[in-house]
Amino acid sequence: MEGMRGSKAERSLLAGIVLATWSCAPSAPSGPTPLACVGGQSEILNALGTEVPFDSENGGCDQAAWTGTLPAGSSCEHSTECAGTCCSCGPARGFSATAGFCDNGVCADANTTCCAFAAQFQTNPRCAAQTGASGDSGSGSSDAGVTGTPACTSDGGLPRTSAVPAFGTFMGPALSGDICAAGAFAYLERSTGSLTTPSQLLLIIDSALSGNPSGFFQFTTPANAVGADLTILAGVSQATPGTYPSSGACGGVAFCVYLPVPPVDCGDASAPTNCPAGCDPVGPVSGPTCMPTQPEDCYVAQGASDCVYGTQTPEGSWSLTLTSVVPHHGADGGLDSDYVVHGTFATTMIGDDAGLGTANLSVNF
Repeated sequence: MEGMRGSKAERSLLAGIVLATWSCAPSAPSGPTPLACVGGQSEILNALGTEVPFDSENGGCDQAAWTGTLPAGSSCEHSTECAGTCCSCGPARGFSATAGFCDNGVCADANTTCCAFAAQFQTNPRCAAQTGASGDSGSGSSDAGVTGTPACTSDGGLPRTSAVPAFGTFMGPALSGDICAAGAFAYLERSTGSLTTPSQLLLIIDSALSGNPSGFFQFTTPANAVGADLTILAGVSQATPGTYPSSGACGGVAFCVYLPVPPVDCGDASAPTNCPAGCDPVGPVSGPTCMPTQPEDCYVAQGASDCVYGTQTPEGSWSLTLTSVVPHHGADGGLDSDYVVHGTFATTMIGDDAGLGTANLSVNF
């Protein structure tokens, strides 16, 4: 098959997982008591919306300047009473500070405190990747973050600090349900290019790469679905807010829903010449084994080019709207090839079987 029509492995566009030092829910916690922070030479109390010059040389936390001692779960009146937690924006531990958070009269745990820290002190777009907020105002940013309300939540993790959690819905004659919050992620990257493919801006949306896959999607139809994979690659002409349709753009969408494996006898031949119906050869070429085939219903949309290998037959359509585009800072504090983005992606997909018809899928990020 061409383009986005291929095996699950062929549809996987991303590799490698970078683990953050902490993770946040799509909506950061809040409370009536201001968050208090001490970082390097700066002390910040209720500096909502202010870019604060935290110590970014070594990501150190000035614990000596913190006086709070109450452990998580203790009653409190002010955030400075709670024991301090060293919070950092991203795995590189740059732009960090000691923070305490009295959340509705109770000292918050370390994860909740650091999520509140990132939400309130946007010193670097890397913070935005943890909270779903847009980070500093930056060039080209025009939105405070993701809009809409997810129908369900998941424990999906983010693969890189430029990624933001995503959620959405899908609907068709044989398909309906939701992408749960953090069940997918999105980011914009500028590819490095090659002798045959120029550097280009690519929006990537994919199913979460860590967490419990059974919680990434919830299905109404088919009711017996056991999981799914979503892969979206869409070319973008410029790193600015705007609407980018599939017409004239490269890329594609693949959404595959996995169904229960039916009982089937695949035989016991260690190196079969042919596998019986409902079975596929699995394992090394020198000695494959027939194993039951995972049934799946797949839907695709394709541009005139796949952005990487060349032309493909266009089918379906999509419209990408970017409301916020912020250059991403790497581990060294400098700009890299990624952008932290927010917006919506809506597509009409074609089922790979005539009985599936078409389906609409929308993603908020």
